[in-house]
Amino acid sequence: MLVRLLLPLLILCLGSIQTAHAARWFEIEILVFKRNVNPANSAENWDFSLPMHARSEGMQVMNSLNYGDVPTVVDGRTAHSGSGSFKILPSNQLRLKTPRNRLASNAAYQPLLHMGWQMPVRNSIDAKPAHLIGGKYFTDIPLKAEQSDGGPVFELDGMFRVYLQHYLYIESEFLLREPVSASGDGSSLDSYLHQYPFKQKRRVKSGEIHYFDHPLMGMLVQIRRM
Repeated sequence: MLVRLLLPLLILCLGSIQTAHAARWFEIEILVFKRNVNPANSAENWDFSLPMHARSEGMQVMNSLNYGDVPTVVDGRTAHSGSGSFKILPSNQLRLKTPRNRLASNAAYQPLLHMGWQMPVRNSIDAKPAHLIGGKYFTDIPLKAEQSDGGPVFELDGMFRVYLQHYLYIESEFLLREPVSASGDGSSLDSYLHQYPFKQKRRVKSGEIHYFDHPLMGMLVQIRRM
């Protein structure tokens, strides 16, 4: 008799626990661009000691693009993440086309990466970052030895994480890489890549377009409920 009385309560409790841990699906769209400025002319005091995640810590969702320059617009009809829980959107479903076109038509800016995807958003403990790349694929200009991890080198490289902790949060960390001449005379023969860190965290609202600023780049993000 006691078991019959407790069984419905136990089922209710288990259901509540499962609901609490169930991930909610969202649609996420990101547009990253760089400013066409000379970093040497910036008054910014760069913090090169910022801790950054290793690329191996992120979900490898852009491997289908292979090596080569990354297309500015990543199209889910030809690019696949290889994961059922990370679905890259077809380019005709992207909604930030107008700001991308305005940036592309302005000589002061250059869009580097525009893509969207659908994914379950989990809590801060379980949510994993996505490893994103964009822009040029450098094969003939090296990174400094202490900055290289031996992997492929892209103009834009970093992690993007969204999680739920009562509110939606975005954690983003990217490296923007720019060629620098060691001799200072502009010669390409002694050039190397210098990388500039971008690392920001923010609480956001779904449906709104959020702008992340930086002296050398910028990012627009929209997270939409599904």
